[in-house]
Amino acid sequence: VDHGGKRLYLCCATCLAKMKTDPQKYLDMVESEGITLDAAPETFKDQIAACMAAHAELSVSFAGENRDAVMDAAGKLREALGKTNERLLDARKHEAWLSLRRDIADSLQRIELGADIPAMRKEFEELSKYMTTADRLFGAGAESK
Repeated sequence: VDHGGKRLYLCCATCLAKMKTDPQKYLDMVESEGITLDAAPETFKDQIAACMAAHAELSVSFAGENRDAVMDAAGKLREALGKTNERLLDARKHEAWLSLRRDIADSLQRIELGADIPAMRKEFEELSKYMTTADRLFGAGAESK
């Protein structure tokens, strides 16, 4: 189970149910027993922060209803995404990031192929969900305890 940028392997369905009921309480209990969970490296967090800044710029670009501005901002997010270095991550996080990055890139492509601003804006809502997950798992939201 992944939570807050950390991966925890659970032994049984009972532990999984406890984790799903109150993830932070379960993580606190595990960590109180001396089990540490590593967060993403700072360099990778910085790369995710650049992606989040580009995402914010893309959000602002929709206010102007100007397709060219949206396309320019989408290109900046695509560029920031391309600069992320998954090799900084351990194997588990690497795999999780590759899957999430693929979802982000696919969503960006749907924005870029959108017929009009309303269609692009609708896809931006989906993109935002992926970006929020990226920030929670790998960015500032993934602080280690």
